[in-house]
Parts: sequence; structure tokens; C-alpha cells
Amino acid sequence: MIKTGKWEMSLVEEEGFQQFRPTTYLEATTEEVDSKTGGCGPGKFGDWLVPDSALGESLFLACRCHDWMYGEVESKEDKFWADLWFDFNMTLLVNDGETLDPARLKITRAYYIAVSFLGGKYTNVKKEEKDEV
Repeated sequence: MIKTGKWEMSLVEEEGFQQFRPTTYLEATTEEVDSKTGGCGPGKFGDWLVPDSALGESLFLACRCHDWMYGEVESKEDKFWADLWFDFNMTLLVNDGETLDPARLKITRAYYIAVSFLGGKYTNVKKEEKDEV
């Protein structure tokens, strides 16, 4: 178990892939997770612009956990850690020795940069702090 910010993270196998998950996610029911998470896009038209995969490799598991963590974000530090774990989990999903891995890693880096700069509005960070997130 690794403690970062407010979360205790554990490496678990989910759908055959190694991923880090916060304790709160692991303790939640499937229904709770389903109701609080989605895919990689911000919903509606944004889901079309932001696919759940990178050149055929699914990013859904990393995006789902990131959604969960964003639901628990209460500070800039929380958001920082949620975004960093998102990047790490995406790397675990796509970096598996295939020829397309370098291109996939560039796509996942773009996802990470996007949430780092634009993701604050999808968190519970107070308005004063959001201006700085």
C-alpha cells in the first residue's frame, strides 16, 4: 500500500490488468463505482472527442478510477495526486512491449496534460482554489 495525499493506493489486478486503486474505490460496490464514474471523456459531446482508447489499447480502467478520485478531490493537492495516478495507470495499461507503445504513451501524456490544465472544473475544489488549479 502506498499513501499519497489523502489516498491509500494498492496495486490490484482488474480485468487482467495491474492498476493502482484507492482504498475507497476498492471498498465501494460495483453499483457505487458505476454511478460515480464514466469513461475518458467529460460526457456528452466530449466523449466523442476523448476516446476510451489509444490506438486500440483501452484506457477505460484508468479513466474510471480517475473519475472516482475526482469525486473525492477537495484540494489542489488531491487533484495533483489524482492526475498523477491517472497518468501512471494509463502507462501501466499501454506500455506492454508492443510496437505502438511509444505512440500510445504520447496519447496518454496528452490526456494527462489535458486533465492537469482543464480537469479542475470537474472536482470539488473550492472556487477560490479552482482559479489556481
